[in-house]
This record gives sequence, C-alpha cells and structure tokens, in this order.
Amino acid sequence: IKGHIADSGEYDSRIIEKLLEETLEFRESNTLEELADIYEVFLAIARNWNYELLDVQAAASAKRERHGAFKLGIVLDEIQN
Repeated sequence: IKGHIADSGEYDSRIIEKLLEETLEFRESNTLEELADIYEVFLAIARNWNYELLDVQAAASAKRERHGAFKLGIVLDEIQN
C-alpha cells in the first residue's frame, strides 16, 4: 500500500469523488455495508467543511418542512419560490 497526506485542495476534491464512488457502488449492490460507506464519507465531508452533525440535521429538517421529504415515491418535477 502506498499513500500520501493530501493538501486541503486535493482532499476536498478526493472526498467528493469518494462520495460519488460509494454512491455508485450502493446503486449497484444496495447493501448495508455500502450505505455505511456513504455515511462515513458524509461524516468526513461534514468534518472537513466544519459542519456539526446537529447543524446538518437541523438544516435537513428545515428543508424537509419547506420542500417535503423523500417519502412515498413522490417526485417533484418543479419547485417555484
């Protein structure tokens, strides 16, 4: 195994790439393990950009109140403000 410590710009880019990679893997397998990988990358992203998990949850809750949640298979085709 070979690796290096990424500078902040590289890390920012790589962590987003990792999220995309893990999301595609979950899309293929739909396993709990792949979902856990997405969660771990999500937590790393939050830490990297100095977001507290409680703040992210509060923002998600507020957005859910305004725009709804991903439930019941309802797809919004357009949102007008």
